Amino acid sequence: MNLRNKNRPGYKQTKIGWIPDEWECNAFKSIVKISQYGLSKSISVNGNSQIVGMANLQNGRITFTKTSKVYLTNKEKEDYCLKQDDIIFNRTNSEALVGKTALVEVDSEYVFASYLVRFNLIKAKSFPLFITQYYNMNSAIQRLRALATPGVSQFNINPTTLKRHFYVPLPPLPEQKKIAAILSTWDKAIEQTSTLINAKLQLKKGLMQQLLTGRKRFPEFGKPTLTGELPEGWREVKLSEVL
Repeated sequence: MNLRNKNRPGYKQTKIGWIPDEWECNAFKSIVKISQYGLSKSISVNGNSQIVGMANLQNGRITFTKTSKVYLTNKEKEDYCLKQDDIIFNRTNSEALVGKTALVEVDSEYVFASYLVRFNLIKAKSFPLFITQYYNMNSAIQRLRALATPGVSQFNINPTTLKRHFYVPLPPLPEQKKIAAILSTWDKAIEQTSTLINAKLQLKKGLMQQLLTGRKRFPEFGKPTLTGELPEGWREVKLSEVL
């Protein structure tokens, strides 16, 4: 889908660039079964339902932490709760965040806010995880922002405009699933590495706290000390004395 494939045998030029001959390039509307705006509800500490917002769209996934509460009728809960394979699109935000897209991985009782749009896809044509991954690709993000119209303080992407003018690649369905599976494996590996890095950073902070206060010492330099005490051989001076 870039110039490296230009004029290569087995590739064709499309609205999104050069793609394999076997792939289709269609407007997003061709694979959308249902689109729905989110709920406009006041936040209430006594609400009976949890609602997700833009902050819950993280790295192409919906997270269900740090949500707010709203009060809903049973009908509203039924109509707006998030279901597995829903694609959630951030239609209104800053220029840097408008167009942010994430996939709902499991059924839930959470609902979604008004500045978000839910897309439910025609699964005979498209694999939701593949489409979500494409929406989060740099070149796709640039094309999404090109569709945004500036407002007083925010940018907006009209869902009708999105469906008509945003084009997506459509490999054969088995290939979509294979690509999505490979990219998901890499996402999990990155997430595990990030978790390990964060754990090591916390260990380093703890070690710094002990070494720089004398609570942990090398035997050749003296004994450890208690919190608040000055270690043996150390001295306290004013900053001006060493500058």
